Amino acid sequence: MTTIEKLKLYPQIPKLLKDLNNQLTTSMDEKYNICVTAKMTGMPGSKQPGDPTYKAVERILTTHDKTISRISRQVSRYVKLHADISQALLVLTPEEKRIIELRCFSCRHWDDVSRSVSYSRRQCHRLYDSATKKIKI
Repeated sequence: MTTIEKLKLYPQIPKLLKDLNNQLTTSMDEKYNICVTAKMTGMPGSKQPGDPTYKAVERILTTHDKTISRISRQVSRYVKLHADISQALLVLTPEEKRIIELRCFSCRHWDDVSRSVSYSRRQCHRLYDSATKKIKI
């Protein structure tokens, strides 16, 4: 992912984290319910490797474990990316930061950006290029 793509993703990260948290909670709840249901049925079961019910429950739990692990890795990546971008923005001048915010975070066209900051379009491009070179993500 390029620096520009990461910058454009930055304002969406809180929503992505919230969605991932919901997925994680759902998967953990389902896993818990499967564990409780498997223990509370009262049906005789051997919990032996040859028992088909045991194997089915084991496969379902393994699938949930993989899902939980995958979501946890995604959450970690987004949290790190958000922190890295926040840190990288600190090195920018206020003008550069404003142009990055307008262009990348708000997805504004160059004409809108130049009107908002009262600079020429060419000067906005220069500041934008300067800012993207400073940012190390």
